[in-house]
Amino acid sequence: MLKLSASSMLALAAIAVVAPSTLAACPDFSLGEAGWEQQLKFNGDAKANGDFLRVVPATLGAATGSAFLKQTCMLDENSSFETHFTFKMENPADPGTGTDGFAFVMHSDPRGAKAIGGEGGNLGYGGNPAGSMLPIRITPSVAIEFDIYKNPEDANGKHPGSNNDNHVGININGELESEFAVNPEVNLKSGKLIDAWIAYDGVADLLSVSLREEGSNLVNFLPSFSLNLFATLGPEFYVGFTGSQVGVPTNIDIVAWGDSKTVPEPAAIVGLGVVAAALQLVKTRKRA
Repeated sequence: MLKLSASSMLALAAIAVVAPSTLAACPDFSLGEAGWEQQLKFNGDAKANGDFLRVVPATLGAATGSAFLKQTCMLDENSSFETHFTFKMENPADPGTGTDGFAFVMHSDPRGAKAIGGEGGNLGYGGNPAGSMLPIRITPSVAIEFDIYKNPEDANGKHPGSNNDNHVGININGELESEFAVNPEVNLKSGKLIDAWIAYDGVADLLSVSLREEGSNLVNFLPSFSLNLFATLGPEFYVGFTGSQVGVPTNIDIVAWGDSKTVPEPAAIVGLGVVAAALQLVKTRKRA
């Protein structure tokens, strides 16, 4: 299996070390497409593309996809974790443009690894309430969206940080309006590789995101969001990615996930938010 980050210290403040948590093992990139196929369930337009995940392809018209680990993650009230992935969003015909974006999604939707939401601004996780017409939103869920298109709900949303075409937002239960959003200093649709770290402190109930453009020594550490993940998802959940593009053909790729990259030393971090903890990843059991 691909190596997971172990005991990655974010030494930005003094806070007690929390107990090791559980997060599902990530795909084995050394196996290429076989590794992705073995461990991920692909839905819609998502597929393995060599040794990386193409959440949606740059096709004309619309494309929407989701890919979730077949293994579930176990969670208790004090569980904490950190995971890293590298992504790229690019319009091959016109670099620097694109739609709509993708999301890192944790959910306990009854559809399990087969869950998928709607196109466009839904980013593959939003949609209609259960029991109504398709597409159905993914819920219960927590989504960290990497949004590169300004939609009407962004302008009228709960948080002003979403009112633009380059923001990172936190969305709950498939709702399109972000509970919290911020404009990173990183251009999400530059076509360059971007490192992302998602960290959750289950003792302080804080979810944080940090970004770094590949080749840079500067990390954009975004303000943390107060969230009780256990209360939202329950003791067991699925994890993966969703995405969509409509109107502007855009490749949305996850080129690495779960490798051993750790957040750089504090001296290299800019735009500090509020969180610090020693966090671990360990393998979880497979759902029966």
